Amino acid sequence: MRQELRQNLEDLRRRTSGFLAKIQEFAGLLMAVIAASSLAILATQVLAAKRGPTARPCHRASPQNSNNTTRGERRITMATDALRIWHVGNWCIHTGNEYIESPFLSAKKNVEVLNYAQPLVTAMRAIDDAEVISQPSWELYNLSPEEFDQRLEWATTIVFGDVETKCMMLHPDFFNRGKWGDDYVTFPDRFNLLRRWIEAGGHFHMNGGWYSFGGQQGKGGWGRSLFRDVLPVECLEGDDLLESTESFPVRVSIDDHPLLRGIDISTLPPLLGFNETRKRDDCETILEIQFAERWHPLLAARKLGKGRVTAWTTGASPHWGINLVRWEQYNQFWSNLLRWPHVDHDADSCIS
Repeated sequence: MRQELRQNLEDLRRRTSGFLAKIQEFAGLLMAVIAASSLAILATQVLAAKRGPTARPCHRASPQNSNNTTRGERRITMATDALRIWHVGNWCIHTGNEYIESPFLSAKKNVEVLNYAQPLVTAMRAIDDAEVISQPSWELYNLSPEEFDQRLEWATTIVFGDVETKCMMLHPDFFNRGKWGDDYVTFPDRFNLLRRWIEAGGHFHMNGGWYSFGGQQGKGGWGRSLFRDVLPVECLEGDDLLESTESFPVRVSIDDHPLLRGIDISTLPPLLGFNETRKRDDCETILEIQFAERWHPLLAARKLGKGRVTAWTTGASPHWGINLVRWEQYNQFWSNLLRWPHVDHDADSCIS
């Protein structure tokens, strides 16, 4: 009897210990989430302070209006204005490692905000007369309609990398019941605004990544968006990530293209991954990359109205681009790509 009681007590102790460990693990994760959220807010405030004042936030959903057809239109001369580049994406919050020092206690140590695209941002800022604003995707998501319009009015060039389409869709106020009011709740569609901005003379560029184009398990979502026919490649709707630690063959599809002026593609460093996309007949596929004996777009371009759209289906920075950032012609490549749409508008292009 005593032996059985002792065994039951031992079983209860083990179960209780496991239960407490689960509670402790959950509490640690909860604290990490709270810390990450607080850091994201702090990082946003610091970045905003560095950039100076912006438009006041919109706390109420704004209905469509009769002037909506002019949203995103621009009244500047692209060939003579300095480059103003709005870069979004490739930022990440690291919550540090977890240190378990006893059966009861653990702690996460170190939290940092990283911009993995810093080599690209540095290269863009090295372009003569270029101004660059770099923001995390969570800031794009939180932009009010007025702030989004301000960015479009300011920018001559927009570069997205690792930005899923959800960041362009529902504004956070959609989930704030206290701001719903009694009116119908709508916002101007950002995909339509961005399309009109391009048609009026802007240059939109997308870099590859886990949340670009189709993205990991389709989470990028660009192939299912209103923007799918704007991009110079056809996106997959499911997972499109192709990776290799040995790199991939690359070939030039259009010789003497202005984007490759002065660039020796034979010196291109090993690329460790890319988003699988398909060619579009009405667009230029300038470079191709091979996987499993099939060639896919690597660099593509098109004209849309008075503007241009370009796509680089691999990363411009680590991890796919960990070798690319060491390329001797890295800065020249990005200077060519970002300047070309604004100084070569009369050159032959793909069908608009």
